Amino acid sequence: MKKKFKKKHSRRCRKWTQKEEDLLRELYPDMFNFGLEKRLGRTIGGLCGKARQLGLMKSWLKHSSARFHEKRPWTQKELKRLKKLFPILPIAQLRVHFPKRSDPAINKKALLLGLRKNYLNMSGPPAKAYFNLLREQKDILIKLYPTTSNEELAKLLGRTRFAIKTNAQNLGLHKACYIPGERNGRGSRLWTKKEDALIRKLYPTTMAKDIATQLVLVDRKEKSIHSRAAFLGVRKDPRFITPHHLWPDEDTKKLRQLWQEGYRRTQIAERLGRNLACVRYQILRQIRQFGLPERRSSY
Repeated sequence: MKKKFKKKHSRRCRKWTQKEEDLLRELYPDMFNFGLEKRLGRTIGGLCGKARQLGLMKSWLKHSSARFHEKRPWTQKELKRLKKLFPILPIAQLRVHFPKRSDPAINKKALLLGLRKNYLNMSGPPAKAYFNLLREQKDILIKLYPTTSNEELAKLLGRTRFAIKTNAQNLGLHKACYIPGERNGRGSRLWTKKEDALIRKLYPTTMAKDIATQLVLVDRKEKSIHSRAAFLGVRKDPRFITPHHLWPDEDTKKLRQLWQEGYRRTQIAERLGRNLACVRYQILRQIRQFGLPERRSSY
């Protein structure tokens, strides 16, 4: 029987003596690390770590332009300002109040202080809470939305265009040149209450194609119907959903016959009236599970 040897864990680090620290203070600013490694008998990682603890730095880095800025400690004024403004304002507006701090530095300091956003607890139609606005921002949006563009409002409030658009829809706001049921410039057509009611009734049990034919006045597309149903939280009825790999026996027989006769995948999809991706998946399934012969044709 072979003996099992236990793996040794990481070695214990050798403590620094006062003489070694004094030598490091003298030699580190003007000497390279590989020379210090031989002189003190330490690794480069250990030397750099101890130098950081002692606050040491190379002398030639003080005058170099490419050197990173030193970490400035947070003052009491900055901490008080951060405690007041972080729960209320987004990061885009906090940059104005802390111009010398980066976004990661602000967020990291807020986490260390245990600060959180107050407006993230607000509930609304969008699933994500960061789309919601504060009361003051809503008042500004109500006043300026009809006459100003979404880009200017996004910069002013520190939000995205999508957030401003969704909040405007929830508040029932429109542009000054808005005409119901028509496109205004490049903007998208807003959904009416009647269309939302139709989607809530029809989407769980009918296909998007059939709903698009019923919405003749608006001429909506299938993608827009799917996205609007997801926004409203409407889902398909589980009885209506059928697995995509289940085909009727007639279609599978036709597919096998056409494939053995030499038809391509695109031609089979046209004859069966199905999507090309669906036909490709079904052919692979028939080859792997039911012994359909393979071919080299890729279309």
